[in-house]
Amino acid sequence: MQSLHGKRAIITGGGRGIGRATAERFLTAGAEVYVCCLTRESLDNVLADNPGLKGCLADVGEADQVAQLFHHAEAHLGGLDVLVNNAGIGDPRAPIEEVTDGEWRHAFAVNIDGMFYPTFPR
Repeated sequence: MQSLHGKRAIITGGGRGIGRATAERFLTAGAEVYVCCLTRESLDNVLADNPGLKGCLADVGEADQVAQLFHHAEAHLGGLDVLVNNAGIGDPRAPIEEVTDGEWRHAFAVNIDGMFYPTFPR
């Protein structure tokens, strides 16, 4: 990966999987990185394993939580150069006739609203 020295990045879903790997690569390439995670366990683990990484809890399917994410990240980073809109879920995992309205709304919020809100934070 080329140098990202001086670049400031937010990575949604940065506590596990592809998001975590991306955050670690950006750090290695010299970027300042701020992640959001849905669970305290994921956030604590990624921050403990990666000195210099910063982050907060946020559900990207909730506009108010994304606004807070950007407020905290920009206060820490002093601006933003890169957004990696990574957060997403594969749920619900059931036959369609068994999926509840709440499960469907949650998946839609994370996977659709969760791409929109970070791209156009309020």
